[in-house]
Amino acid sequence: MQANEQTSTAAMSPSNDVLIQLDAGVLLVTLNRPDRLNALTTDSANAYMQIMLDASVNPEVRVIVVTGAGKGFCAGADMGYLAQLKDGQPRAEKLQRHWFTTQIPKPVIAAINGACVGIGFVIAMMCDMRIAARSARVGAGFARLGLPLENGVAWPLVRSLGYSRAFQHLAVGTLQSGDALLQSGLVNEVVDDAQLLPRAMELAHEIADNCSPRSLATLKRQLLRAAQSSLPEADRLSDGLMKAALAGDDFKEAMAAKKEMRAPAFAPLLDESVWWPSEVEGQIGK
Repeated sequence: MQANEQTSTAAMSPSNDVLIQLDAGVLLVTLNRPDRLNALTTDSANAYMQIMLDASVNPEVRVIVVTGAGKGFCAGADMGYLAQLKDGQPRAEKLQRHWFTTQIPKPVIAAINGACVGIGFVIAMMCDMRIAARSARVGAGFARLGLPLENGVAWPLVRSLGYSRAFQHLAVGTLQSGDALLQSGLVNEVVDDAQLLPRAMELAHEIADNCSPRSLATLKRQLLRAAQSSLPEADRLSDGLMKAALAGDDFKEAMAAKKEMRAPAFAPLLDESVWWPSEVEGQIGK
């Protein structure tokens, strides 16, 4: 089924500051404070993370797209939110920990429009893929504010750009746009502004319609762990996962679909033990 044939369903959100819409397996999450370029408040940060937590266990959600309403993706933290962090007020253990996106067993695509800085930069970098509008302005000016990197964003930065490029981007601290974003490795694609959300949704539907949710969850974890393991460890882990997958329902369905010349009907993602069997866990350090 093609993206332009999908019907959308509005879903309940814990806050008007973050909107959600479920479209045939694709959850569109929209930061919704356009008058402030979607700068995060405590409430909107909590709402965003709660939405992501809920989506991670919702079998109807196969792919997630994150974007911003209006002229910006997210222009960082609202002053009230910054004041809370400065005062040392406690944060919820899972909520507001924006690296949690990397632990969601589903693809997360950032559709970056306009300003994407500060905590907005963190949100985008924690996504699995990033598509930027040609006019998007992306960067991290922490050094110019006398601040360290926040929310563990050094982790995806080094993995996406490599040390030298990541350091240059942070030390210079200027915002990047257009082809410079693509050349630096900060984003996967750059498209004309009007094509940003259509392209992000097209990619999301392509993944949701054709890929096994179990396989996507597995390979996402494999890739994230690969940087922390040796080649022999990664190989042993792959062997265990492959053995389980070859005996699994999704592989059988994929082969049947090819034989019958139809699209595969993969089951939704349910219990983790199905796609990450406990017996393979010992193959690599946690």
